Amino acid sequence: PLSSAFVRTAYNARSLVGPNERAAFTWLHEHVAPGGRVLNQFSDDSAWMATLAGVQPLFALYPDALGDPQRTWGDRWYLLTHATSLATDVRAQRAARAWNVRYVYVGDAVFTHQPRYLSVAALAGSAAYRLVWHEPGVSIFKVVG
Repeated sequence: PLSSAFVRTAYNARSLVGPNERAAFTWLHEHVAPGGRVLNQFSDDSAWMATLAGVQPLFALYPDALGDPQRTWGDRWYLLTHATSLATDVRAQRAARAWNVRYVYVGDAVFTHQPRYLSVAALAGSAAYRLVWHEPGVSIFKVVG
């Protein structure tokens, strides 16, 4: 009961997730294949997609919370920090395949104390992605090719 109250308070009082983000999670639920994961930056509160829609984000918790993210998260961290190079970066491509990532979720709002790792403009400019869903505040890209 105590943990339920904590989660309820965290979501209701401090979450960046609003109606458009929930709609994006629903869209992902309808399109992500079983076993698939969504590349996310966590700092936009996108980890809620797991709880609210049953969609598995690549980062369900803040990557820096466990120390050195490169050592702790390995290829997942590499994919996040090299997402815009996916069209030409073989290591990023291997990571996307290994983690079964076919979609990228990007929320415009991020917590002030956390960095932004993904950019809508940068992903839109990459041949590796196609914008497939957008509402104010949130965009979803599909990995293509």
